[in-house]
Amino acid sequence: WKGWPFAFLMLMAGLQNIPRELYEAASIDGAGIWQQIRRITLPSLRPVNQVLVLVLFLWTFNDFNTPYVLFGKSAPESADLISIHIYQSSFVTWNFGT
Repeated sequence: WKGWPFAFLMLMAGLQNIPRELYEAASIDGAGIWQQIRRITLPSLRPVNQVLVLVLFLWTFNDFNTPYVLFGKSAPESADLISIHIYQSSFVTWNFGT
């Protein structure tokens, strides 16, 4: 949920980079709105979506503050993220891999 403004900003930039002439040519050729979305908009946004998935995954994977603030030291087993697990292993149980 924290990455949604960034995602919408990137998607809006991607939508603004699609040439208007493509939609005009598609409507002249008889394409409806759904065909224009399927054949023009979605393929044009594929590079933006790929970057967004990668960046948002990395941000979520590296997030430590949000789960730690929400759960503290009593995080349930289902919320055992890698960042919380590393913190617990390193600074709570002092298990540095020995």
